[in-house]
Amino acid sequence: MLSRTDAVGTAPVESGVRQRELRRVGRVTAAENGARALESTRVHFFDAIVSDIRMPQMSGIDFHRRAAQEHPDIANRFVFVSLDPSAEDAAYLRDHQLPLLEKPFSVDALTETVYRVISTASGANETTGGAV
Repeated sequence: MLSRTDAVGTAPVESGVRQRELRRVGRVTAAENGARALESTRVHFFDAIVSDIRMPQMSGIDFHRRAAQEHPDIANRFVFVSLDPSAEDAAYLRDHQLPLLEKPFSVDALTETVYRVISTASGANETTGGAV
């Protein structure tokens, strides 16, 4: 996840190169699985959350469902990545208008998508701050 003030990113997504590039957007905090990422959303606000769909302990989709239920203001701040999303996962992302980057993807595509999510979500939630 990324934030100009605080950030979290799921470990399955964040290679060293991607973390370095995302640090140009804001601070990056890595979580090694979906359960840890969910814990982080309980403590910190994130402008954007980059999550793999397939993660240990909790899928990215389940992470999104639970995080959005607990904190509706972050529901539109997710960017998902996947090597091969299932039809069910792809439908969930379409239904919730959440971006998906299919692996492999470029660092430019990731940073552009994160900036777009931050910009769109910030316009919808002008009272919040931070970036993921």
